[in-house]
Amino acid sequence: MIESKSRLLPVEVKATPRARLEEARSLESFLDEHPRSARVGLLLYGGNEVIPLSRRVLAAPVGAML
Repeated sequence: MIESKSRLLPVEVKATPRARLEEARSLESFLDEHPRSARVGLLLYGGNEVIPLSRRVLAAPVGAML
C-alpha cells in the first residue's frame, strides 16, 4: 500500500508471468470497501506489459517498479 495524505494506492504483487482479472479480486474488494480514499489499484506481476485489468486496476511488470 502506498499512502499519501488523503489517498491510498493498494498494490499487490503476484509471482505469475500473466496478469488476469481473477488475480485482481482482492484489489477490487479493497477498492469497493474504500471508495473515497482508494480509487485505483496496482497489480505487479512477472510479465513484460502494462495491462488494464479493469477500469480500476492496472497490471504492470514488477521490474518497472525496481
